[in-house]
Amino acid sequence: MKIKYHFCNFLTLASISLFSMFLHRISDRRDLTGQGSASASNIFCVKFLLYLGIMGKLYPVGIQNFESLRRDGFFYVDKTALMYRLVTTGRYYFLSRPRRFGKSLLISTLEAYFQGKRELFDGLAVASLEKEWKRYPVIHLDLNAKKFDGPEDLIRLIDRQLLVLEEEYGKVKTDETIDDRFVSLIRNMNGRTGERVVILVDEYDKPLLQAIGNDALQNEYRAILKAFYGVLKSMDGYIRFALLTGVTK
Repeated sequence: MKIKYHFCNFLTLASISLFSMFLHRISDRRDLTGQGSASASNIFCVKFLLYLGIMGKLYPVGIQNFESLRRDGFFYVDKTALMYRLVTTGRYYFLSRPRRFGKSLLISTLEAYFQGKRELFDGLAVASLEKEWKRYPVIHLDLNAKKFDGPEDLIRLIDRQLLVLEEEYGKVKTDETIDDRFVSLIRNMNGRTGERVVILVDEYDKPLLQAIGNDALQNEYRAILKAFYGVLKSMDGYIRFALLTGVTK
C-alpha cells in the first residue's frame, strides 16, 4: 500500500512538472509578442491551484456562500480584518466592481458576521477583533437570481424575497407597493429584535444591465428601483449598516 501511495504521489508531481514546463514554453512564445507579463501571472495562478491540490486544500471555484465555504473546508484568504474595519468605520457603502470580483462572497460574509455566527470565523482575524458578536436582523436581497423581461419580473423577484422575511417579522396588510412593504419590514424587524437592521443588496443594477439598448424599459426599472432604494434614506434611524453591490456606478 505504501509503495502504491508513493507511486501515485510520484505520478502527480511528475504530471505537474510536465505541465509547468508546457506553461513555460507557452510563456516564452508569448514573450515574443509582448504578452509575457500576463502569461507569467497566469502560470503563477495555475501553479498555485495545483499546489493547493497537492496539499489537500479545496479551491472554492464558483462558491459564493461564506458559511458553506467554511463548513466544507475550502481554502479562504482571510480578509476579515478589512471587513471589520468596514463595519466599524461607516454605515453606508456602495461597491461597484466587475463580475467575479468576490462581491457576492463579501455580502455572504457580512451576513454571517451580522447574524453573530462566531463559529464560522474561528481562526480568522475578526475572531480576535470582535468582542460582542451581537446578532442583528438582516435583509439580504439578491437581484441576480432572475432574467428580467419586464417591470413585473423585477417586482415579482423583490416581492418573493420580502415575503420570506415578512413571514417571520410580520406584514402590514395595507401596504401595496414593494417600497411601502420595505419600510414596514425594516420597522417591524427593529421592533421585534430591538436592534437596527442590516441591509445587503447584491447586484442592485442587474435589471438595468439587461435592458441596455431599451431606454423605455430602463426608465421603468429605474423608477421602480429609485423608489425602493429611496427607503434607505427615509429609514436611516432604523439602519445599522447597508451595502449595495453592482457592476455599474
